[in-house]
Amino acid sequence: MSKIKDSLYGFIIGDALGVPVEFISREELIKYPVTSMLGYGTHVVEEGVWSNDTSMTLATIDSIINCNGLN
Repeated sequence: MSKIKDSLYGFIIGDALGVPVEFISREELIKYPVTSMLGYGTHVVEEGVWSNDTSMTLATIDSIINCNGLN
């Protein structure tokens, strides 16, 4: 179970790091890498905000838990 939780935390943190720089070119990110939580980039949101990808992943995991697995 720990590996699943650790994977989810990594996904959520990665998503929050990526939201402000979504759609920025690879070249720009190589010049100015993301090294901390940012806010107000491509999307006008505060630092640490995750995207709909995390919301959908958490909803899916919640459903799997509440339905006692996949049927």
